[in-house]
Amino acid sequence: GHGYVAGDVADVCEVKTADGHTLRALGVIVTVPIGVLREDNTTESRIEFDPPLSQEKRDAIKFLGGGCHNKVCMRFKRRFWQPTVRFFNTTQEAFQFMNLHAFDPDHCRNILVAHSFGAYKWDGKSDQQVLDEVMGVLRAMFTRSRCGEAGETAGERIAKTIEPPIQWVVTRWDTDPFSLGSYAFWKKGGRALEDNVALSSPEPFSHDNSQRSKVFFAGEATSAFGAQCVHGAAHSGVRAASEVVASVFNMTHLHPTWAGDDSDEVMEWRDKLLD
Repeated sequence: GHGYVAGDVADVCEVKTADGHTLRALGVIVTVPIGVLREDNTTESRIEFDPPLSQEKRDAIKFLGGGCHNKVCMRFKRRFWQPTVRFFNTTQEAFQFMNLHAFDPDHCRNILVAHSFGAYKWDGKSDQQVLDEVMGVLRAMFTRSRCGEAGETAGERIAKTIEPPIQWVVTRWDTDPFSLGSYAFWKKGGRALEDNVALSSPEPFSHDNSQRSKVFFAGEATSAFGAQCVHGAAHSGVRAASEVVASVFNMTHLHPTWAGDDSDEVMEWRDKLLD
């Protein structure tokens, strides 16, 4: 089954869950990824809105795609790479490596993250097969980079010392029904940044406060300055929370100075879009 959000029930919101529970509140903040919001989502994560979302919102959802960016997070017993280099590139187009050890050696000791972008997917591969492929790339990279004058024999010896990680996780966000992609991107035919702004706007929206907003939106796809990033998602949560406070207490929109999306430029775009 799927969820259901009704935004006009005696001035409160009702959220009906797939298992039959009904929750009531003065406001609801929707933080699901863009893939879950799409009208063609037929998985268990599907959400129905009653009344339907505004046309402006539905257009934004239509033209914001959910990409295929997966990761393999690995913690090693021993570090075999330079500790301060933050990123490693390879001629293998499927991967780029981020060295979390360089960002925070106390809490992310000996951790590498393999980023996999775009058309490269895990289709048909087990987690172990994905890890084996990543480790093959790493061994090839660091064998070549450290061979030097010692020749192939030394390079092969180095490769053998690169042991598998002691802990690892493979993400599958493109097929997870509660993600259906990562991260939001601008599709051809859309309005780029304006779609992020439209997606962030509460429902219903009115300039004169004639209708109280009850359904609010947060998440990286709603961020006009930090889409695809954790800081954009975090700041969008602050923005949505301020909108809830303003709506519940009948206040003019709050502008948290560090929430990013509430800059004068973004608010001006929002006003133009929803006028």
